[in-house]
Amino acid sequence: MDERVLQAIHFIHSNIDKPIKIEELAKVSCLTEDHFIRLFKKQMQSTPGKYINQKKIEQAQLMMLVRNLSIKELAYQLGFENVSYFNRLFKKISGENPGKMQRRMSELNEPSSSVIPK
Repeated sequence: MDERVLQAIHFIHSNIDKPIKIEELAKVSCLTEDHFIRLFKKQMQSTPGKYINQKKIEQAQLMMLVRNLSIKELAYQLGFENVSYFNRLFKKISGENPGKMQRRMSELNEPSSSVIPK
């Protein structure tokens, strides 16, 4: 894989909690925005924006497992300024509403009363 794309991917993962702009990724990769987008898409079979969103939603799902945060807090901690947009994006990528997924995950993490001996 092209080293410049790897630098961009590393930047994305290191800054997953912030808003990430394509111009920043191009700068990190020492490329123009247009060249960066073409190279990234060729190497990753995804646009940089889609890749960033996918990684942010994956991070949100992990955070749901280990942290007790509201959806609003989750969105803000991942660099989303608009919770409504976060909700729509989450559902589009994961196929499930974030609140519903969070409830389902918290139920999985709670010990069932039927397995606790009396």
